[in-house]
Amino acid sequence: GKDYEMRQGLMDQLLVTSFRTKSAKGHPLVSCGISEFEPNRDKTLSQVFERADNAMYQQKTRLKAGR
Repeated sequence: GKDYEMRQGLMDQLLVTSFRTKSAKGHPLVSCGISEFEPNRDKTLSQVFERADNAMYQQKTRLKAGR
């Protein structure tokens, strides 16, 4: 019942776990992103999704680079 409150910590944990298993053969890697609606910034829901998508691709690039 506290997933929303702990969302950033859960995301960080998922990314760290994915990075640690990067070198393990046969284990899938996970790239993901998270974003929140910002009333003063977002005019459409697609802007929120675009930020999350960009965060996912940044993570994917870091995983491929080994960082």
